[in-house]
Amino acid sequence: MPARMTRDRSHLTAKLAVAVTQGHTPDPNRATQLGMTAIDAAQRTGSARIMRELHTLDRELTPAACSRAATSLALRRSSA
Repeated sequence: MPARMTRDRSHLTAKLAVAVTQGHTPDPNRATQLGMTAIDAAQRTGSARIMRELHTLDRELTPAACSRAATSLALRRSSA
């Protein structure tokens, strides 16, 4: 897949992860899974757009809502 398509798809995946946390029935585990997928592309491409969405996802995944999922994503991001 061309780099541009990888970046675009991963950016939209990160946006979807944020949307999953903000929906009527938030699913922090699914959001974390989507975020982890986007992190891989962010590392490969250096995309600032993806990283912005992942920062938003970090804020949405509060410890009160889902401590284990949020911790997992934050740890993975910090190694990026």
